[in-house]
Amino acid sequence: FLGWFVLLAYAATGALVIKAAGREGFDTILLTFVAATAAIVAIEFALVIIESGGIHISLPVVKNEIQGFAQNRNSFAFQILMALSAAIVAVHNSRTRVLLIATFMVGLWWCGSRSGWGTAIILILGSLYLRAATVAEMASAILLAIVAGLSPLVTAFLANLAALLVHLWNGTYISLYALLPHIDLPEITPSAADHAERLLSIKHGWELFITNPIFGAGLGAFRNLGIPSSSGVPLIIHSTPLWIMAEMGLVGLVVFAWPALYILFAEFRRKKRDSASQLVVLCLVAFAVMAMPADMFYQRTFWFLIGAGLAMRAPVEYEW
Repeated sequence: FLGWFVLLAYAATGALVIKAAGREGFDTILLTFVAATAAIVAIEFALVIIESGGIHISLPVVKNEIQGFAQNRNSFAFQILMALSAAIVAVHNSRTRVLLIATFMVGLWWCGSRSGWGTAIILILGSLYLRAATVAEMASAILLAIVAGLSPLVTAFLANLAALLVHLWNGTYISLYALLPHIDLPEITPSAADHAERLLSIKHGWELFITNPIFGAGLGAFRNLGIPSSSGVPLIIHSTPLWIMAEMGLVGLVVFAWPALYILFAEFRRKKRDSASQLVVLCLVAFAVMAMPADMFYQRTFWFLIGAGLAMRAPVEYEW
């Protein structure tokens, strides 16, 4: 219950920055957030390349599941999506924007978050619809991301080639098969354990909702079931809407969904959308899509950016 006020505090913080500094504050917090996220992605990707070259370092990096400081690939993927939304609307130099979008695409790939991949596609299409980005920019970013994403394979190949040359110099035999790069790529399909755990949370969450459809079973009811996850901590419902329905019922779902839908509908009816309006739409769309298969409700970056965007947006002049 108290966590809701923490989220409101994040939204209020974003709004207070705009109240104090206006457009300059809006641009500053977006560019700062974009730069910080891009730096984290770049560091994580650099560690992936280093590990692919056979240099093992004592840092908590998983080559096919980078997690940033979130320490969870889905949470990190969502942070990247928020930064991608901010970069699309706040970075005006086309080359810089392409570079940043490509960086975030590479980060999303190496996160191994399937829900993040699907949401990124919707986000890209949404940015094109809002005319916040151009097809040429997105095509260039995708091409650049593909080239950069292949660099760990190239690094692994060069490392193997160097090892082969050393063996030849020493007169020892080594199979040419060893030249082939062997690195752990992100999994395209979910593992059996992940799939079973997700279905289990949805099954029990739906049962809670059916039992108490109007007002829900109460906050914390699902956690109190004591269902263990694969990591040993209590299982959570891997879907934000289902979690709200299970613990707060249809009334709770309406209370949370109605303001979001109202804002989204109002922004789509604008005659002209500014950068703040575009940010609000992209963040809401990303949250709505990714929250379906994963619980994204307590991602602070979303609430911070939404607070700033709502405080910055111009009064609505309806198109129809």
